[in-house]
Amino acid sequence: MTTKPTLMTADELLLIPDNDLRHELVRGVLISHDLRGDQEGVVVARIGWLLGNFCDIKGGGSVTASSGYLLERHPDTVYCPALAWVAPGRIEGRVVGYAELAPDLVVEVRSPGDSRRHMAERAMMWLSHGVRMVLAADPQPPATLTVYRPGQPPVVLGEYDVFDGGDVLSGFSEPVWRFFRPRE
Repeated sequence: MTTKPTLMTADELLLIPDNDLRHELVRGVLISHDLRGDQEGVVVARIGWLLGNFCDIKGGGSVTASSGYLLERHPDTVYCPALAWVAPGRIEGRVVGYAELAPDLVVEVRSPGDSRRHMAERAMMWLSHGVRMVLAADPQPPATLTVYRPGQPPVVLGEYDVFDGGDVLSGFSEPVWRFFRPRE
């Protein structure tokens, strides 16, 4: 006899104590992940800093780190990217709980235990929920940034290529190496 898993809601997910794990919901089923390692944390902080500075100067949108986004209801799906950017005007005021929308841009950072296939599947999941661009940062040498967009093949950028935000982050342009370290 197969037992059905107990489904959890997004509201219940908010009540789970911080126990050194990251938690997500996939159609009501709790999925727990280990915290990021130091190398991944540095990359998240660097990209967050670059995006935050850009938003402050250009006056646009909000950048979040490790925040959940409620993408489906009944049963609930809540995913938590390393970083996300939401365009200006899409979120009004302060959100209590999870924002019920797909961010415009999601950044995922590959940990040593993540396969490239897992990163590609996660990017496709985000795109299927309406995200306009996913950046998969791989800090393991040689560092790369893979850009995913709906209906387009992924583009892999090396450290000495330049990432251009295109129509999603208009005016944002940085050499890829800046996503991984402070100096060339």
